[in-house]
Amino acid sequence: MLRGRLRIALALASALALSHCDSLNDAPGAVGPYAHQTGTPVAFDTLPRVETVIVDSSRGPLFRTLRVLLDRAAGIQVDYWASGAPHLRVTTPVDTSGKRYVTDSVFLPRLRASTAYTYEVRTVEPDGALGAPDSGTVTTGALPSGLAGYQFSVQGTPSFPLAMLELWGASFNGWVIIDATGQVVWYAPACNALGSTRRANGNFVLLDTCAGLREVTPDGRLVDSLPAGPYQMNHDVVATPQNTLLFIAEESRVLNDTSWTGNAIWEWNPETGSVVKRWSTFDVLSPAVDRGPASSPGDWLHANSLAIGPRGNVVVSFLYTGQVISLSPDFTTVEWRLGGPNSTIAVDSGAQTYGQHTAAEVGPDTVLVFDNMTYDSTAAGHYSRGLEIALDPVAHTAHKVWEFRPGPDIWAPYVGSDRPLPNGDRLVSFGLSAGTAGGSGPIAAYEVTASGAVVWHLEVSGPLWNYRTTPLSSVGGEVEVPAH
Repeated sequence: MLRGRLRIALALASALALSHCDSLNDAPGAVGPYAHQTGTPVAFDTLPRVETVIVDSSRGPLFRTLRVLLDRAAGIQVDYWASGAPHLRVTTPVDTSGKRYVTDSVFLPRLRASTAYTYEVRTVEPDGALGAPDSGTVTTGALPSGLAGYQFSVQGTPSFPLAMLELWGASFNGWVIIDATGQVVWYAPACNALGSTRRANGNFVLLDTCAGLREVTPDGRLVDSLPAGPYQMNHDVVATPQNTLLFIAEESRVLNDTSWTGNAIWEWNPETGSVVKRWSTFDVLSPAVDRGPASSPGDWLHANSLAIGPRGNVVVSFLYTGQVISLSPDFTTVEWRLGGPNSTIAVDSGAQTYGQHTAAEVGPDTVLVFDNMTYDSTAAGHYSRGLEIALDPVAHTAHKVWEFRPGPDIWAPYVGSDRPLPNGDRLVSFGLSAGTAGGSGPIAAYEVTASGAVVWHLEVSGPLWNYRTTPLSSVGGEVEVPAH
């Protein structure tokens, strides 16, 4: 329905004034067929009606929210689309409060920059009945100039719709979500983006080593934060099954007149505000015997990733010792130490890592890492790889079962990731541009099958590094649906 601005404003003001008068009778409506999932015609005055829709563009170029006024309580379904972009749908829960007038905010996720979208808003009843559509348009703005200068080139079709990148460069630093075609659909600036995760409520938790942890909603609103300074947090944050957050921090102790900087794991509960140290490297490791080629008093182990394993165990990666360890869910026991000095598992030559990122036990006794191969002096030409390792818990051995190296090889001595995908494929990300920290470049990511076939390939130009690439199923609960 197209309405004049004055009529919209008057209707909205009048409706808001009546929203507290639940005892008033419903205003009569016109009679005619509604679209219904069963195909049964329904009278106009028997279902809730969309009164007005106002577009809120105050949160930034890509963030558009519809302020929807209904004549009485209902759920809301919004379809939106643009030329060349997916047809998307978001749905709010059915409201059974029965109030006369109800306003709701519906965020439209996954919008591309500088694009005009058409939307249709309908009410939704508990039985699935849909009200008549109220249509309109929204237009997004341009990306910030620094981010707009980055290029995301793709080949192939991924099995996932979105990927979160953690970029650092001369013109833009922060988190960026791209769609399957390489279009930017979400971003959050940062000083130094080094980690992110997602809570059960759909909010993102972003680790900025300058500002700390920020919990933000899909539409970019900050709902909670924890400063970095008191904890010297860095490199990773992960949501637990209890919906708390574990993060890596630095910790220093004096040993034999020398101050050593190791790592600790802290747990933050945003709901209660509690922050508790759960584990310290000094509890079980010693600089005297647990050292690697890059270990120094100022940075002994360089913990760089956390992951929750299949038993609720916590998996930690130490870059400087080429070692991955598994901690029991209560942090009281080291279940195993894989690779590096004092490994509790005998590792064959193909499974030995030489500096790694994003270590995770992705299934019982199956470990996935991105092996930077930073400290392998015997390699005939430097390279990095995605690596899957099988553990034998009885024989206490480990062997390589899969690896991926693109052709030609890419060497990223720092950063990078190897992520499992629901269909069994892997998303392997090489994070350094040519010449950055000695890397060969390019910044690239690959979806790879178990047989090594590449089904999707991303290359990024402009930033100096991409810390990690993480697959996502949605920005804010949107789904792709067939076009009308």
